[in-house]
Amino acid sequence: MAPRRKWMHLNIFQHYFEAIKAGSVEQAVDKMWNNILPRYFDPEEDYGMELEQRPLGTAKQRADLTIRYVHNGERKKVILIENKRYDYATQAGAWEEAVDQLTRYLKPVRTDQREVKDTLFGIVTIGRWSRFYELPQGDGTLKDYPGTGGIYYDFKDNENEMDDLLYQLYEKTRAH
Repeated sequence: MAPRRKWMHLNIFQHYFEAIKAGSVEQAVDKMWNNILPRYFDPEEDYGMELEQRPLGTAKQRADLTIRYVHNGERKKVILIENKRYDYATQAGAWEEAVDQLTRYLKPVRTDQREVKDTLFGIVTIGRWSRFYELPQGDGTLKDYPGTGGIYYDFKDNENEMDDLLYQLYEKTRAH
């Protein structure tokens, strides 16, 4: 079994979680992820987290968070995260729009890293809820991450499941 790296028992994460509410800005979601992700993707293991990085220098839009991994001198983007503020959760078409946006970010990364045969991963978060995706090599269609079936995971209520998913992503993106 994977080691647990859960977060909601810590006061700072409770603070970040409570800040994600009606009327809050997108940065509230960014702060939550910005503090959860290093628990899995440690710089000591050659992971880096980049905030609001353009997937490619010429793109007008950018992913909110990008996780990069360095192995044998090669820097590659392995996970992109698109966040939306809490209020988007009730808007019709918000999830589809966010998934389309993430797909538009992942495709140029795939093209730029064409020699990398690995699957790229993505997470879309609207407010407190996240969905996990993958973009397999040779496929231009973003798919639900295996085993998730399009489930929306809440940072607090589904912490155990999110912990498992993030650890799986860590395992799949690191060099063996």
